[in-house]
Amino acid sequence: MKKTIIIIAVSLAALAAVVMLGRKDDHAHDEHDHAEEAADFSSIPLSVEQIKAVKLATSPIEYRDMDLCIKANGRLVVRAQNTADVSSTMQGVVRRVYVSEGDKVEKGRIVATVENPEVVALQREYYSVCKETEYAKSDLASQGAGLGKNLQQATAQYNISAAKQSGISRQLVQFGISPKSVEAGKFTTTFPLRSPISGTVGKITASLGSYVDMQTPVMTVNNNNAVECDLNVFEKDIDKVRPGARVLLSMTNQGNRTVVGRVSGINESFNDGDRSVAVHVKLDSRDKTLFGGMYVTGLISTGREKVEAVPSKAIVKDGDKSYVFVHNVNHSLAIKKTHHFSRREVRTGMSEDGYTQIAFVEPLDKELPVVTNSSYYLASAVGEHGEHNH
Repeated sequence: MKKTIIIIAVSLAALAAVVMLGRKDDHAHDEHDHAEEAADFSSIPLSVEQIKAVKLATSPIEYRDMDLCIKANGRLVVRAQNTADVSSTMQGVVRRVYVSEGDKVEKGRIVATVENPEVVALQREYYSVCKETEYAKSDLASQGAGLGKNLQQATAQYNISAAKQSGISRQLVQFGISPKSVEAGKFTTTFPLRSPISGTVGKITASLGSYVDMQTPVMTVNNNNAVECDLNVFEKDIDKVRPGARVLLSMTNQGNRTVVGRVSGINESFNDGDRSVAVHVKLDSRDKTLFGGMYVTGLISTGREKVEAVPSKAIVKDGDKSYVFVHNVNHSLAIKKTHHFSRREVRTGMSEDGYTQIAFVEPLDKELPVVTNSSYYLASAVGEHGEHNH
């Protein structure tokens, strides 16, 4: 019996050892798999055959005469003269709305009508004054060329009636009511609201049957064809900015697509809450897909100078970061059987003639050549699938 217990104990110990060995082996495999998944950005191997197959090419970093720039964030804006509120000139009830949000409208177009029975009283007054003016004019004509007291009185009465008629006429025009129609005896309880500018209908705050007054806009209209940009430049850089300087704007939330503009003005006071100054930029071209409120990143040109640059297609983007690939050894790609490359983060500047200004985030031996063709292949080799600059 004692011998049987000893045999069982030895068997259990052996089984435990096998289990532990299996777990250790599994752990080793996990570590191996994890190591395979982790990309080594400092040493990416490619054979000569691979290099030839993808037509990979390298070139030394060039020094080119390009624009230096200041980087600043901001947003697109529509200036006050290109945005308008459509408001009623009298309190009343909205009876018709002729447009929807996003509709294009021309200046003067009727966009809604408002009803107020009190406007009839003004029309009656105008109609009455028109008759008084007609009578005064007839009375003045009947006095002939006389210089007596009656002629003076007739002249005064005519002038008073004509001035009153002119004043009420302007009020009717302000309400959008035709004085000629009222003079002909055609009265209305409704008056139109017209768009003050040409543009796109924004937020409509009124609905059918809602009450409006002079302080509450019925809707807004924005002329997005006149969209501009405000960039926030910090105090240390503002002295480098000059009116007329070229600006490259990237739309932050639209795949970094770019538009070009020029500095049109510089504020002479700080923005609220920080030590930045608003720099105003006018766009060189009109783009109907741009509108106020879009966030942008701007590169403001500050002058030309020789800078480090690479072909724009050599730069690969991953999120909001930019990279280039560098050949780790400064010699021909055909000498060794295997070559190693490393990915290096760069900050980009202005682009001209297919080249982009760069600055390496970490120091680099400038003698090492940069991959100028098929850099996207290296990006995919390390599991990166960023955007490739063209």
